[in-house]
Amino acid sequence: MSFKLELLKQRIIELEAENAKLRQIIEENIKREAENTELKSKNDNTVNNNTPNNNTSFSNFNSDADHHEKSSQKKEMNNFLDEARKKSIGENIAFRAFSRQCNKEKKLKKAEQASLNQDQESGTFFSEKIPEITTLKIPPKNFW
Repeated sequence: MSFKLELLKQRIIELEAENAKLRQIIEENIKREAENTELKSKNDNTVNNNTPNNNTSFSNFNSDADHHEKSSQKKEMNNFLDEARKKSIGENIAFRAFSRQCNKEKKLKKAEQASLNQDQESGTFFSEKIPEITTLKIPPKNFW
């Protein structure tokens, strides 16, 4: 009995370590989202502040090429920011689904443990009611 208790304690320690890692990932994602938002606002401000110069006396024959280059860079930046935002949202959705799965497993284990404790207290303990130690399903690294 004490061996199984030790196994459960060890598993709890492992799960707490994994929980800490996941919390760190959440914090990193939040920081990344904030940075992404900040960069988007800076980009919008830069785009809004780039008003065309009405002084035509200093026009350059390369102005069309410069304008095309700037607009393509602007499109490239916008595409990059959109992809980063989509990836961040996707990671957030995946993490929330993963967290819900973990929470369901925790609730199930708590209910099983409560039932096990109740059986032990009442003296009707059956070895079949000992919950199995299952491994937490962690998504692969490329999932995020």
